[in-house]
Amino acid sequence: MAASGSLPMGSLTPKEIGRVAGRRFNNALPKDWAVRSQEDQEDYGVDYEIELTTPSDQATGFIFKVQQKGVEKSKTLADGQTISFSLETEKVAYYLRQLRIPIVLVLVDLATNQIMWVPLHGNAELMQSLSEAEKKNRASLTIHFSPDRTLPDTAELLLTEVQHMMDFLSLEALKHMPIANARAAVAKELDLDSLSRSLKLTESIVRTERTQRLIDSGRLAEALALSRKAFVDDEQPIEARFAAGMDVIRIAGGIVATQPTPGSLEELVRLRIEITHKLAAQTRSLPASHHLRHYSLFLARNARLRLLVDRDFGIFFSRKAQAERLEDFDFASTMVAGAQQVSTRGIVAELRRTQRRIVDLLRNGWPPLVVYAWSELTETLGPFLRRLKEDGLEDGAQFIRKWLDEVGLACREYARSSKDDAAIALCVLNHVRIGIDTDTYDERESQARELANAIGDPEVREDVLQRLERLAELSRPADHEEPEVLDQAEVEQVVRQMARGLGIDVDDPSDGIAYITRVGIRDYNPERVLRDCEHLHVKIVAYGIPAQMLGLPTAGTKSVQCLKHRYRSDGVELDRVYGFFKERHCGGCGDCTPRPADWRWTHRWQRDQDERLEAPARGGGPPKEKPRD
Repeated sequence: MAASGSLPMGSLTPKEIGRVAGRRFNNALPKDWAVRSQEDQEDYGVDYEIELTTPSDQATGFIFKVQQKGVEKSKTLADGQTISFSLETEKVAYYLRQLRIPIVLVLVDLATNQIMWVPLHGNAELMQSLSEAEKKNRASLTIHFSPDRTLPDTAELLLTEVQHMMDFLSLEALKHMPIANARAAVAKELDLDSLSRSLKLTESIVRTERTQRLIDSGRLAEALALSRKAFVDDEQPIEARFAAGMDVIRIAGGIVATQPTPGSLEELVRLRIEITHKLAAQTRSLPASHHLRHYSLFLARNARLRLLVDRDFGIFFSRKAQAERLEDFDFASTMVAGAQQVSTRGIVAELRRTQRRIVDLLRNGWPPLVVYAWSELTETLGPFLRRLKEDGLEDGAQFIRKWLDEVGLACREYARSSKDDAAIALCVLNHVRIGIDTDTYDERESQARELANAIGDPEVREDVLQRLERLAELSRPADHEEPEVLDQAEVEQVVRQMARGLGIDVDDPSDGIAYITRVGIRDYNPERVLRDCEHLHVKIVAYGIPAQMLGLPTAGTKSVQCLKHRYRSDGVELDRVYGFFKERHCGGCGDCTPRPADWRWTHRWQRDQDERLEAPARGGGPPKEKPRD
């Protein structure tokens, strides 16, 4: 914006620049800001003291300081947006370490008439710059201004930042208070219970921030331990324990996603149920109208629903695996189909209970919690909606989507009106998630992108748009052909989910079905055996009901064969069978020919080999030998 009453640039003295900048700054201030000049404090003082006043011109005690600077034309960084300004290092140190009242630095650009501002106390970037300038003995340091923070347009935001500076200074004072002074102050406090509670809540906030910093640095195990400790601390107020419990679930989920191990998904499911049910128990004594009590009950219900959906999807995987990998599975197919019907009824019943908890949150007028509850439920139901569609039950899926959309509409209205970036982000992502695998996806995505424009924080907005792109990939038709070979970890993850759906604890050492399942996972890829010699062949010769139910034929009897010398040994565990076979037949064999280093086992290779060997053999098959188990 051009300056009103243009001035000849380059011809003004520093004092003239200061006077013009001062007039423009004062003219930009709201009428309820009482301005007091501080010009008599020349060296390390500030230019203005500002106090908010009431409509009747009464002082409020809300006071802060302003240091004003003027330039004929500001300097812009390479990004074309950020403005840089240099200030003496010693003066910045005085502002941050000596002044115990909030101070705002204002830069007036006479060329554009922009009046930009930046808070000083609690400004992490500025504190880092000061530390580096002092280490390197630099006389000045650079402060950055954003053209999005100008007066008078962002006066309300400036006041919010001033409040944040006040709170920061209060924490600094508490942190540096001598023990004797703290004891004297506590002695004058009449309500020690209230003081103790407030300090513990502050401690909880510190713990939450420490947790997030550990997460950001990739130290998830430490973050999890910190949150677990706070969750079981009976001395902590319920709000602090609730936040810690939520962090435990969130961090554990992050560990499973980034550092998966066998059984980690099952452990996460159990952990979610354990934490949410404990939270429900802890909040039971709270008043009936208390929001945490109602939200805890929702979380407990949703955790149980998530367990049922996880098992249901595992049963669905089993049915698909049976159809794709096995030829004769009538009995097992009937058992699994029956389990799927029972699973569906259980999910529908639990869903109704969970929906009632969201309705309770709506009736009690807690829209922020409704947004989070709706988001949790939408994520939980995603696999179930997909399964219903795959089974031709689109009407049932559409009924659930309609209800989710009705709640989502209320959530979006709240998010827009409150200008809550976190709530808007959840609404954007879940509005799209509801429509994955439907004809409405494109329309939903367009609506979601429009809603994303309401997010004020550009970093949050960019993150949401990137996540929308990832959701768009999920909505595209997938190629359901089985890949040439699956990673062993992927096989284990899928089989474990199928096993959960069928009520099998894969890690149970006393369960025979669990044992044969573990064998099937381990023997999925026989490459470790076949690589030793190009004459070796591994073939599935028999499998029982467990293998049929899981669609996992390797959970059965395998045969290791030498196609050149027509030797053969059978058994359940591939490594034991091959160990016996190798000891008996391969020692000193002059025909042993290892496969090329770049050779890989694939499903196609296995099928081709099996089909070739199933052709009528000349001279009979190889002799059958049993391993000495």
